[in-house]
Amino acid sequence: MRILQAAAVALLAFGVPSVSDLAAGEPVKPLNTWTGKPRSNELRKEAPEGGVIADKAKFEKLWKAWRGDEKVPAVDFDKNVIAVELANGPNVPMASFTLDEKGDLNWRSFSTRVGGPGFGYAIAEVPRAGVKTIKGKAVPKKEE
Repeated sequence: MRILQAAAVALLAFGVPSVSDLAAGEPVKPLNTWTGKPRSNELRKEAPEGGVIADKAKFEKLWKAWRGDEKVPAVDFDKNVIAVELANGPNVPMASFTLDEKGDLNWRSFSTRVGGPGFGYAIAEVPRAGVKTIKGKAVPKKEE
């Protein structure tokens, strides 16, 4: 108990850095965010490689796999990309997006650590404005 009290005093004295304070670059606010917790780990394989979707067909496939018959949101892939983050167990990840001076879009994520079946996901629609790379890699090509 004394350790927790000491930690609380230290946090009050020095402040708690926000995730955006820890990330290099300007904060980028997602336009939309959707989350869920499928109980089947089998659905995890539908996650995009590299965590990014840049076209309608791939987004629709992921949406239908994870959200069933729910209407697929309209996303303008000329102006935006989809970022996907996963968490183990029945936990939902949260992400903080930044764009650095070189145009690299990056994000840091965090979640609770509850054990159990399945996985959690966060799908975020993020503006492409100023984005030259994503996590240091070329932006996926938009397929027609």
